Amino acid sequence: MSYLIRFMKKAFNITLIFSTLMIFCSETSKKNNI
Repeated sequence: MSYLIRFMKKAFNITLIFSTLMIFCSETSKKNNI
């Protein structure tokens, strides 16, 4: 059970980092277009 919880936390962190990168990339592309 503890292994499953650790896996869920790791997956959540990866998703959070990925979404943050996507938002950052979209924001920088908007700045470049202006």
